[in-house]
Amino acid sequence: MKATFGIVSIVIVGSLILLLAAGMYGKDIVKQSLKNPFANLGNICLEAHKTELRDPHSAYIVETRTTKNKVTIEYRSKNGLGAYVAGHLYCLLNADGSIDESDLLNQRVKRLTK
Repeated sequence: MKATFGIVSIVIVGSLILLLAAGMYGKDIVKQSLKNPFANLGNICLEAHKTELRDPHSAYIVETRTTKNKVTIEYRSKNGLGAYVAGHLYCLLNADGSIDESDLLNQRVKRLTK
């Protein structure tokens, strides 16, 4: 009985710590998106292109530029030797502000046929 109570206490305390950590992390995301409302579009664009990167988990955005119908990002990611290299990607936007999937496909085909 005492062992069960101890395990339950550890699980509850661990859960509270995780919730507090998640709450603090969530506030940072909200602050970041308030500073740059287009950062989310940049993240969505980078996610759409990540499969084409050598080390997609290392990629991060340096700058996001947004116009009425286009999101351009400057990013850094690791190459095959483990060094960070710079790159530029873009995503066209539909009238509703979503990423144009057909343009992403066209960009991939163009890169593959070079």
